[in-house]
Amino acid sequence: MRDHIKTILYHMRERCYNPNNKSYMNYGGRGITVCEEWLHDSNAFLCWAKENGYNQALEIDRIDNDKGYSPENCRWVTKKQNVRNTRRNKRITFNGETHPLSEWCEILNLNYQTVNMRLHRGWTFEKAISEKPRDWDSDKDELIGKRIGRLVVKSLLEARTTEGRRQYLCACDCGNECVVTGKLLRSNRTKSCGCLQKEFPGLKPSEKKFIP
Repeated sequence: MRDHIKTILYHMRERCYNPNNKSYMNYGGRGITVCEEWLHDSNAFLCWAKENGYNQALEIDRIDNDKGYSPENCRWVTKKQNVRNTRRNKRITFNGETHPLSEWCEILNLNYQTVNMRLHRGWTFEKAISEKPRDWDSDKDELIGKRIGRLVVKSLLEARTTEGRRQYLCACDCGNECVVTGKLLRSNRTKSCGCLQKEFPGLKPSEKKFIP
């Protein structure tokens, strides 16, 4: 245990004071230091580690990423917690509590990808976590019988894509049939079996709306 703790201290010093260390730019290069006590006395760090819950399954973590390594700013955490506390992981404050987005999603039992996508679209955090995802199964039959460009949607297929998207059998005005996902039909991105592209080579998706 003693050797492992000393190794941790060694790497702390390297990150903060060795310009040749690959991590120096993110530590010493931006002003992160090791407190005088730990920098010059390995036993002081060893005592602190033992008294503050050290075990080999944990990693040292700085509570405030803009401050250095010191007894007041360090703690022992799991690897998962340590990753969450990186500068890249944006922390969100809501109702007086602050957590990384991934942790908020765990607390609220929400899908991380859904919430993250909503935030990237400019939603407020409150709206992103409160609005229910659309229930695609509730309107799975709404497309059947509809005309979209040259396509008429005939039926919903049982088989889904590898991503889990619903697929529809469509009849094209040219006489062919094709299978198109509901997402492409709803967005009007697919308006034929492919015959439009053959008739109008180089046609961009945004230009299809001008083609009957």
